[in-house]
Amino acid sequence: MLFNKPLIQLFLIITLYNINYGSAFADNHGGTFGIHFSDGKETKNSDVMQRYSLLWSFDKKWLESRWGYLTGRWELSYIHWELWKQSDNTGWAINPVFRYVLPAKDYYYFFDLGVGVIKLAHRGFEKRDLGSEWLFEDKVAAGVGFGKHFELALSWVHYSNADLASANDGVSMLGINYTLAF
Repeated sequence: MLFNKPLIQLFLIITLYNINYGSAFADNHGGTFGIHFSDGKETKNSDVMQRYSLLWSFDKKWLESRWGYLTGRWELSYIHWELWKQSDNTGWAINPVFRYVLPAKDYYYFFDLGVGVIKLAHRGFEKRDLGSEWLFEDKVAAGVGFGKHFELALSWVHYSNADLASANDGVSMLGINYTLAF
């Protein structure tokens, strides 16, 4: 089982609390704080990945134009992989993500790009050697936001050590993301 019941219950309690009380703090597209869930698969096989994140925005806008603006946010994530050939792997990541927002009346489009770090439980991933338990996490995503609180996106996330270790097999994931922002 992916998580035990108390952890799932805590995640749901935080979500419900923020739905009721967090919306007053949202002043831009995507809010200032949020929770994020991603469900995906590895690009080379069918290993399943779930990613749970807490988000908080930079609260800044750059390069504003009539088309959109650049902003960003921090992501603190717990990632879990269900692996077929070895024991499951988990990791904690922190990632600054830059976002270009194209606003519309009741929705907005966005494109995310980020590079952060992740600490894995072990450096193996199926038959591949990632070279280290400490890796870089590269993230690219595109999606649509509805109002100030809900987002759907498609993401590609790559994990590798950037050839800083003797082995660097790397792993990439495609995911569907859901974000609840406040």
